[in-house]
Amino acid sequence: MDKVILSRFCNTMPKQLEKKKTTELEDIAIRLSGSDSPGGAGEELRSFTSSPSKSLQPKPEPGDTQRVQLPTDLPVQFELVDKYQSKFTQASKFKYRLRHQGIPLYGSSIIVDLDEDNKFLFANSSEVAQDEAVKKGFPDKNPKVPEEDLKDSIYKYCLKKGEPISREALKDCDINPQLYYYFKHFSNGSSHKLWRLVYVTNIKVMAPTSGGKSVGTSLELTDYMIDAHTGEIILELSNLRTFC
Repeated sequence: MDKVILSRFCNTMPKQLEKKKTTELEDIAIRLSGSDSPGGAGEELRSFTSSPSKSLQPKPEPGDTQRVQLPTDLPVQFELVDKYQSKFTQASKFKYRLRHQGIPLYGSSIIVDLDEDNKFLFANSSEVAQDEAVKKGFPDKNPKVPEEDLKDSIYKYCLKKGEPISREALKDCDINPQLYYYFKHFSNGSSHKLWRLVYVTNIKVMAPTSGGKSVGTSLELTDYMIDAHTGEIILELSNLRTFC
């Protein structure tokens, strides 16, 4: 009886421990991190990265970029956003994002984990910049809506949806907008999917300098994605910060 149970357990182990096949984007990120590719995306990707041998390639640092021509013919820059090494295991984690024409692609996070010997452990990424998205093309990278008009867009949007925010509250905050390319998916199944140039805010409510009370508003809980060509607010984003 014990032998039968052990046999069944051993037969299921390979499937449980099997690593997922890496995508083309993940395979490039693994190479840029200084590790050998697991081979999931194929050896032809060596021609896309054109990187030197691992022994000669320095470890990337946050802010470093690498120009890459994706298999979809989209020229992008892989930007290393963050790097972390465990003090206990010496394993490393690299977080990349993609840029096109110098502007980051919203949601293009690529995460690579390597062990203490720089061997590949795990990778995860989004599907941004895949075939369907690339065929739609990109809008003009120069915004038509200036940053100083964004607070007015937020004011009008909140007023229209019945949750007005005072001008005073908007005055006492920094919205810290950053430009992104965002691939718009319509929830109604429309085929009119397209890239948009957007601002994404990172709102910080400033403490009063005169000893007065802080203005409590939903600004402290919400960020906004705003079309940089029209001023239209596309999405509300949670501004809640986690402790992990």
